[in-house]
Formats: sequence, C-alpha cells, structure tokens
Amino acid sequence: RKNFNRSLALIGKGKGYFIVAFAGKKIVGYAHVGRNGRRWELFRIYVSPNKLRKGIGSRLLNHIERFLKSRKAKSYVVYSHAKNTIANNFYPKAGFKRNNAKDRSRTSICFEKQL
Repeated sequence: RKNFNRSLALIGKGKGYFIVAFAGKKIVGYAHVGRNGRRWELFRIYVSPNKLRKGIGSRLLNHIERFLKSRKAKSYVVYSHAKNTIANNFYPKAGFKRNNAKDRSRTSICFEKQL
C-alpha cells in the first residue's frame, strides 16, 4: 500500500505512466514507469501473490511498452533486488537482458529491455 500510494503521488505530479490491473472490482496488480534523468525506468510492478503466473505482469508490461513507444523510447530499465527470485526470473522471460554495467550495487541489479 505504501509503494502504491508513493507511485500515485508521483503520477499526480505528472511523473510517468501508471496502470492498474483489476479482477472484478479488486486491484490485483499495477505498474509505474517514468523518466529517471534521461532514461526510462520501470519504478515498480506488482502482482498480488495469489495472481502470479496468470499473465497479469506480462499484460501490464505490454501496456507500459505501448506507452513508451508512443514517447519514442528506445529502451527502459528496471532494478531488482538480487534476492527477488520471482522478479529475476520474470524479467528475462519478458525480454529483458541483465545489464551489469548499470547495477546500482551488489544487491540492486539492472535489467534492460530494448523496444
């Protein structure tokens, strides 16, 4: 909830694009992308644990990428905690490549996707 509200506050200031996934009237996922300096960054993507592996994350990324292409973006990055095995398995399957040169630390690793 805290990260969700933080993302909404940034969107309210015109910082990027935010999309929400619903199952009925319940929020089951969301994603937020925006500029971090000169590069586009996926700030967060979340899918409810009981909805993992149902294609929700992939559909969220599809919407994000359509937005990025409409802004003429060539690529975007996402940073993941090194121990986040769910994310670190998801991103390569979604077409991201590990970019060691952009890692923020030993525990914050970078994935990049060309559009």
